[in-house]
Amino acid sequence: MKSLFKTGMAFIFFWCYSLAYAQDFEQPSEKKSLVYFYQSNGTGALAKFSYYDGKSYLGRFGGKKCLILECEPGEHVFWVAAENRSFIEANLLPGKTYIIQVISTVGIFSSAVKLFPIEPSKEKFLRGMKRYMTKNPPIYLNRSDLSLEEAKLDYFIENGIDKYTRDKENEKPFRQLLPEYYFN
Repeated sequence: MKSLFKTGMAFIFFWCYSLAYAQDFEQPSEKKSLVYFYQSNGTGALAKFSYYDGKSYLGRFGGKKCLILECEPGEHVFWVAAENRSFIEANLLPGKTYIIQVISTVGIFSSAVKLFPIEPSKEKFLRGMKRYMTKNPPIYLNRSDLSLEEAKLDYFIENGIDKYTRDKENEKPFRQLLPEYYFN
């Protein structure tokens, strides 16, 4: 009987603990969309990746991070550059929140990167992400702070967009962040 009581109390404690530390995803401003970029693995923790929304530079970040971008709804091409470039096509609805998982992998000379859309059915992934966000607040991406850096990267950005265009013309498949993959 004592062990049953202890088991019940432990269950209640962990259930309350998880409720107290569960962080919900933020809501975008009216008529905007919100995109979380979450690097969940520790591989390549020292490597820094450059994040882009089409031709807009979003910043350079390394390590296990959660980044938030508020943007206009509609079609976007998000990409991250490391030793390689990984692209994801997105069609965002207004007032909705989306998640892109950033996975670093071992490259030839440094870390490579891959982007994956997260579907709302990935509950285990979401629990881990929310648990991480309770201890490490997300970083908000602000494009206006980066105009000077973006000017320096003009050639690199054009080169990245050219690669995307060539791959698209050659019918290379890209991962899709579909409109129905929202979390609110």
